[in-house]
Amino acid sequence: MTADQLSVLCMRLGDETDALRTSPGILALAESIIGRVRDGVAPDQLADDFDALEELLLRAGHAAGLSPVRSYERFFGPADGHRARSPRVSRRTVHTGRGTGHGAGALPGTPRTDGPHKAEVVTAFLEGLGGKLAERWVALLLLPSALLLTVTAVGVTLGHRHWHDVGQLLTQLDRLSAEPALRGTGTLILALAGLLAASAGLGLAATVLGVAVERLWLATWPRRLTDRRRRRWENAHEHFNQALLEAARAERTPQARATAVRARELNARRNRIGLTPPSHPFWLGDRIAAVDTRTWETYRLDLASAWPRLWLTLPEDVRGEISTARANLAAGTRLAAWAVGYLAVGAVWWPSAVVGVVTATTAWHRAGVAGVAFAELAESAVDLYGRQLAESLGIPCEGKLTKDVGAEITTLLRKQT
Repeated sequence: MTADQLSVLCMRLGDETDALRTSPGILALAESIIGRVRDGVAPDQLADDFDALEELLLRAGHAAGLSPVRSYERFFGPADGHRARSPRVSRRTVHTGRGTGHGAGALPGTPRTDGPHKAEVVTAFLEGLGGKLAERWVALLLLPSALLLTVTAVGVTLGHRHWHDVGQLLTQLDRLSAEPALRGTGTLILALAGLLAASAGLGLAATVLGVAVERLWLATWPRRLTDRRRRRWENAHEHFNQALLEAARAERTPQARATAVRARELNARRNRIGLTPPSHPFWLGDRIAAVDTRTWETYRLDLASAWPRLWLTLPEDVRGEISTARANLAAGTRLAAWAVGYLAVGAVWWPSAVVGVVTATTAWHRAGVAGVAFAELAESAVDLYGRQLAESLGIPCEGKLTKDVGAEITTLLRKQT
């Protein structure tokens, strides 16, 4: 049923005069459904959304809902050229107990669902989906690749000595445009194809390098950097504990407020190094690893074992928020990969190295923000839905998730491994 409803919805959204577009609330829900389908959500998983949309349509008094058993005149056209009649009924009808045939006790108001209009709807939907994917490919890979290729060409042409000589660049462009071989249509097509191929190759290389950058930022080596960060954290933690003791001793004294403020400042300074004792050379790795550590210390829950099961219990909107944060983290590491490309071009044209440094700094900042969001959302999912996980596994959990319940979940999921 949902596939037919999706076909009808695509048809109605494609009609600018359709009554569905006159209600902002209904239109927003319809566009939300189409957007999630384009993002890869199966139509069958959106059955409740389709039902809600159909109910809104019927309550608003529109001519038809989304079910294929309802008639919708605009799909099939009016009966004549002068006025609209009742919606057309398929000549091949069904009668219970009598099979199929012409006029064999028809079910009125049941349109055909195997006509050419359905194929057109599906084709239009697939074309829209392909256009969305192509648009994302252009934005994520093609345009950054073309920009890097342009910077490379400029850098190779000018070099360090003439890094700002725009006149030389224009002269070289005029010389190339005057070449007879470059004026042919075939040559231009080959040049364009080569540019697209090079851009695609660079885009794939940036994606692979972005994965490598992410693994580097989340790695546990080199240990020397990790040990240095751990010593800083332990020193800050010791100062924080001393400040707590001073604040406790100064309670109900004129110095109470000042000692409490100092304790909060030292706590924030320690947390800027890491929420838990560092085990990674980079702050981003420790921030994400802290989710596992804090979950274990609070609930005795092994997040590595529990996360796949917890993911299945999360509502769709929560999973969408976590997936978005994870995608933003990947985008930040991919931006760092583009920074490597600009730094490499800086070997022949130093302004590109400046661009590379700025890009790398931006990438680190964006990855840090996305990493914090991802870690916070993942930890929040455990806090808010850990009880549902226990109940789904058949483990009683009265009230909030406790260490005893978390340990029981861990024992069950690890399966003695």
